[in-house]
Amino acid sequence: KQYQEIVEKISNQVNCLVSVGPSEQDRKIWNHLRRSFPSLKRIEGVELSVLKEIFRKSRAVIAPSTGPLHLAHLVGVPVIGLYSPVQSHHPRRWGPWGGTQKAAVHLPQVDCPGRKACIGEVCREFNCMEKIDWASLILKELDGLK
Repeated sequence: KQYQEIVEKISNQVNCLVSVGPSEQDRKIWNHLRRSFPSLKRIEGVELSVLKEIFRKSRAVIAPSTGPLHLAHLVGVPVIGLYSPVQSHHPRRWGPWGGTQKAAVHLPQVDCPGRKACIGEVCREFNCMEKIDWASLILKELDGLK
């Protein structure tokens, strides 16, 4: 749902390409997005050297803490990283570094009890990632890049 809201708000203002991984969860996300946004383009099955060049020509890359976020930052593209507050996922450990452009990182400002993974419904901050208006936050970051 969050990815759909992000794409919906951002695609009204900028051209979007979506890059998702090969996992079953990634395919589900893509299929859901494609139904909602039939004209959305997907980057799929490209070599890292090609992905690097696609990123290099991008205005910005928005991603969770994954290889594409770090690759984009290293090739000189501003990045907006979306992070979980779980201790082992924290941007202090996994944030982008070494690039020449802006790297904005965002995560819920909660006292997360999870150390290696989200502890789920027993957490007093459960669904903290869904409580953030990621799309508005990203649009604000993109406006700052103009």
